[in-house]
Amino acid sequence: MVDPEVVLERIILDIKGVEHSYLGPPESFYKGKEKEPPKDGYLDLLTAFDYGRYLKEATETGSNHGQTTEEAKEKLAAGILPARKVLSNSRADLEERLAALAGVEQAIRAFQASFVYKEGYQELEATIVRAEAALVDVRTGYRHGEYPPEAKEVLERVIAAARELLAAENAVLKERQEMVNRLDQELEKFRDSVIINLKHKTLYPTADTFVRGGEYAGLKLGGLPRLEVKLENENPEMTRFAFLRFDLGGLPPLEKAVLRLYAEYASDLHTRQLSLYDISDLEWPGDHTTWETAPLIGGDLIAGFNVTNKIGVWYEIDVTEAVKRRMEKGEISFRLQVDTSHWGSAVFFTSREGERNPPELSLVLA
Repeated sequence: MVDPEVVLERIILDIKGVEHSYLGPPESFYKGKEKEPPKDGYLDLLTAFDYGRYLKEATETGSNHGQTTEEAKEKLAAGILPARKVLSNSRADLEERLAALAGVEQAIRAFQASFVYKEGYQELEATIVRAEAALVDVRTGYRHGEYPPEAKEVLERVIAAARELLAAENAVLKERQEMVNRLDQELEKFRDSVIINLKHKTLYPTADTFVRGGEYAGLKLGGLPRLEVKLENENPEMTRFAFLRFDLGGLPPLEKAVLRLYAEYASDLHTRQLSLYDISDLEWPGDHTTWETAPLIGGDLIAGFNVTNKIGVWYEIDVTEAVKRRMEKGEISFRLQVDTSHWGSAVFFTSREGERNPPELSLVLA
């Protein structure tokens, strides 16, 4: 029978090390972490404060479009300063943060109202950007799809003059409008200057890929936006071969064929020797090719050529005779490889999956 006067206070488990006289752990007086007040509105205030600091640092002083004065910058700094104190105060409540936020927003609006506005400035700036974009990756020369070098030089000079006018603080609206019209006219002239050869035809690969040795031998790399080639005999897993296939079906007789490849990357080696082979008689499964299924040897050598470590360069290989031989077959395949073994021999050409400058088979028809 249990005595109703007996009260169980604690159970002590002896897991070694407890003295016989030990009466148990002392009473704990820990009350837990003190609850912090909610931080509603903190993030909004912090965002506005950071934006105010950014405006102060990023806005130039002067009298041109979009600029301001040192006095306006000082006022902005003073206007957002109280918010910093509120942000650092862990006891601040929502009402204080909202009041600080309103002060920051008012300071920013006043600062933005101090910006210099010049009519026609933004229109001229946008026209300059559009003209500069027209020159990106443009090819100069006198063949099909190229622009005469002198046409590009004229447009570049007008763009430079427009930039100079844009920076001129004393320029007036009429001058900016006249420059917009002039730049638009020169841009249209430049676009119309592209050389069109009605006998010219450009083909793009129906399949292209590269393969890599070693632990990468089983990978299918046909979906990547580049074609990598490299030779490193001491480290086989670094070696890579590239493959391309073009459809020649339905073409009339031709005078010339040129394979054009855009080098978007080249590693440290100053120059390396590459070889291009016609492998149209060998089988390879297109974009699904791996190291094990690729025709790494064999084929007919078309040409050897040097590639430097410069990037953003087009390389052209005359493949006229090879293409003529394959006209009846209706397609031609190429293997591209590096012949110079070196750790820095890698070259990446843009593939057909690249955003711009894919491989081209440039034809001049008879």
